[in-house]
Amino acid sequence: MTSSIAGFIKYSNESAKNWRQLLGGIICLSQFIHPAFMSAAQAQPVATTDFQAAAVTALGGPLNGIEFTGAGWDACLGQAWAISDGWARWELTDYHRVIDYASGTSSQTAQRRAGMDADHIGGCGAQPAATPAPQQSFINSTATWPDQMLIWLTPHGFLRLLEAGKPVITKEGAGWQVSLPLERDMLAYKLIGHFNARHELTSIQTWIDDPVFGDMEVLAEFGAYKTFTGVLFPATFSIKQGGSPILSLAIASAAASTATLPNKPPAPPRPPAPATEGPKFKEIGKGIFAILGGYQSVAVEFDKFSVVIDGLQNDARAQELIKLTKEAIPNKPIRYVVSTHSHFDHASGLRQFAAEGATILTHEMNAAFFQKALSAARTLRVKPTEPNVVSVKVQGIKGHYEIKDGAGQSIDLYALAPNAHAADMLIAYLPASKTVVEADELEPWINPVFGGKNGPHPFLVHLDGELKQLKIDYQNFVPVHAPPMPPLMERAELEKVLSAH
Repeated sequence: MTSSIAGFIKYSNESAKNWRQLLGGIICLSQFIHPAFMSAAQAQPVATTDFQAAAVTALGGPLNGIEFTGAGWDACLGQAWAISDGWARWELTDYHRVIDYASGTSSQTAQRRAGMDADHIGGCGAQPAATPAPQQSFINSTATWPDQMLIWLTPHGFLRLLEAGKPVITKEGAGWQVSLPLERDMLAYKLIGHFNARHELTSIQTWIDDPVFGDMEVLAEFGAYKTFTGVLFPATFSIKQGGSPILSLAIASAAASTATLPNKPPAPPRPPAPATEGPKFKEIGKGIFAILGGYQSVAVEFDKFSVVIDGLQNDARAQELIKLTKEAIPNKPIRYVVSTHSHFDHASGLRQFAAEGATILTHEMNAAFFQKALSAARTLRVKPTEPNVVSVKVQGIKGHYEIKDGAGQSIDLYALAPNAHAADMLIAYLPASKTVVEADELEPWINPVFGGKNGPHPFLVHLDGELKQLKIDYQNFVPVHAPPMPPLMERAELEKVLSAH
């Protein structure tokens, strides 16, 4: 390429008789410029002050606060009916939100109805045939960033962040990309905003920590802008986490707000439950240990390894389960961990088990999801409990799967037919103790708040029907959600509830 350029220069000096020849030479030289240099030239930073002034003018600001109303739905992150369907939806009406950017606070009210999709109601305590109920929430200025960011994932909120930050603004087609580093809670975050040619913010992308997704993407998207009461605001507004919406609104009204919200102190955290006296686990059969707690787990000893069944409430609980399993079953590696379904209160902590070398057993519907999500990097933590990237092994269960050894120990895993709570439910049957380990199907029985209104609760009916169809000879349950008298409940108690209606 060097000799070609030199040749061109010589040609230009000797032969460029008029401007047309010189122009042709310039075009020829451009063929030798690497595309990377062209891209860099096109992505030169834009003057921050000029851009921000234009964006503020376009959106009708600067604003100390915003107030808007609308309707739509929100969702429970990690509580899908089926992981491929997105998070289970809750209907929102009479939605009203006030944001005080000056103090970093927000107040929201709405009428909220669980189970927007009647046959696919999912988790978060959603029950069949739910009715609307008042919802009120408040975000405090001292809330953790994953909660606080919902204030700033709004067009005028993002502009307020830019004022206090050090954004890098570059041209992006006919519009602009704005990258903003942000430090919160001793962690380094990044927000990326995209603006169109009219200086309207079309989306904001960022990432937060999640025990399942790792560095989980959060994406706010703003639809066509509309002039409301003196401000330009999107007519539609959605936020996605983990690739699926957690909020979708159609905006009915929007206006600048001068309301000063009281900076209420956040609700004090619940005090930890007092340490229980006595052992943390109980042997309920030969080599079968119920690990006690608000979320119960079962650890099973085999000749050369152990297996842990559910109880994965969160990272801390997963670490405790690993520790207690090793105490109950020393000197044997945890070969498998069973996730009864994809809801994150039964799946958080799987990374810790993967770091131990355990294979994750889950319904076949979830296998590809867990493989991808749990293999992603997890870097946004102060004190990691496992490596940022772990080697993940997932095995999907279809129908029936048996784990056994030469000493007579076995676990039978069964995939249940879908019910309204989840489409991907597994139960474990332990023949040696005639015990069924289940999650959430018995929750209405354990907690009377969920009791059936017109006969036995559908979840109880569903579980009973599945167990009868499978012809399982069981005597007891170990519910993951701890029963009144942990760790066991008897089959006779379920049959009594079913026969009472």
